[in-house]
Amino acid sequence: MNGFQSTRKIKADTALACSMRTIRRRLQENGYFHRIPAEKEILKAQHKEQRLAFALEHLVWDREWNVTIFSDEKVFNTDENGRVTLWRLRGTRYAEENVRFRQRSGRITLGFWGCMSSHGPGPLVRTTPHMNSEEYIQILSDVILPYIAETFPGIPYVNFIQDNSGVHRARAVQNWLAAQPNLRTLNWPAKSPDMNLIENLWGIIVQNWEPQIQTREALAQYVSDQWEGLRARPDLFNNLIASMPQRLTAVIENEGSVTRF
Repeated sequence: MNGFQSTRKIKADTALACSMRTIRRRLQENGYFHRIPAEKEILKAQHKEQRLAFALEHLVWDREWNVTIFSDEKVFNTDENGRVTLWRLRGTRYAEENVRFRQRSGRITLGFWGCMSSHGPGPLVRTTPHMNSEEYIQILSDVILPYIAETFPGIPYVNFIQDNSGVHRARAVQNWLAAQPNLRTLNWPAKSPDMNLIENLWGIIVQNWEPQIQTREALAQYVSDQWEGLRARPDLFNNLIASMPQRLTAVIENEGSVTRF
């Protein structure tokens, strides 16, 4: 059964001589419930292999996550897409057939770069719509280095997580990172937002979305206010850091495939 089919489509395809209400009732009687699907990245075989290898290598980490910076870029826009629902059995939200895989589309409004660690949210920086390697290096130099000095005084080096976007893979960026003795960049597997804790922060900002946000100024203020509000939630960051072993274990158990995180 294709859970993404509406009851109207199910009735049309099967030519059932009953109402859509009856179809919904029969589905529920058989354990299917109408739910909003999880959204995940599309993973190819090589992505799963890389994710599994990373999880296996870092499963033994414990205190290392306390000296790790999680970073990411996020684009927010004022266009809200309608919610998609599906029929599924209880406990199967993250089964691949029930996941809505993300497609990179949509109108860009405002871009942000942010980072977080066990100490809470780091700086939040507005970016240009199409950030290049020069702009990214400027952020690393002007933001990350002072953040490390202030947040991790006396620590010989911190671990740094960034995704595998083209800007991050640029030779100039890689050369800059390699020249920083107090910054160890992890070999991060592509398509792995479920292991990058900062994704949870973006999710909170989206979850609290206010429909009246319809201008660039209102959007910028909203994102900034939400980000700053996270500083009053130290338990959130403690729990996120503590969840890393569970996230890696989930990747291993799923052989590199999508997880519930």
